[in-house]
Amino acid sequence: MTDKGIILYIMDPEIFRKLSEKDPSLVKFYLDLLHRSINARMAILPSISALCATLLVVATFNKDLLPLNNVVKTLVSILLLIIPPSLFFYNSQLKDEQNSYIKTLDVPPNSKLTEKFIGYFPDLVIFLITSVILIIVYLIWCN
Repeated sequence: MTDKGIILYIMDPEIFRKLSEKDPSLVKFYLDLLHRSINARMAILPSISALCATLLVVATFNKDLLPLNNVVKTLVSILLLIIPPSLFFYNSQLKDEQNSYIKTLDVPPNSKLTEKFIGYFPDLVIFLITSVILIIVYLIWCN
């Protein structure tokens, strides 16, 4: 954080409002900081959900430790179903940031076929992961 950011962090909200009227870049700085922190928190959701679901599945291998009943099936299903939307929202935020950087830097859009494929590859992977997760949830409840 810059010196300006540290000073404003401990500043009275009224003083911050007055300063932001004089210097609008201060508001933009804090909005960018808030946006980055939300993105960072969103990025860990799929990992946490996948780890928790994995722990539950591994725990069910030993019937004495954790029997596979409807409660465990529900928990695993919920944890698995959290992954696709969080990946989708995180990916869309990254795309929005990428597009804003392209506009800001005045960079021409991807023209090569490989560059376009690489641009859409995360979407394809998220679609495949979503499909696999839906199949797994279906299998959990049908067996």
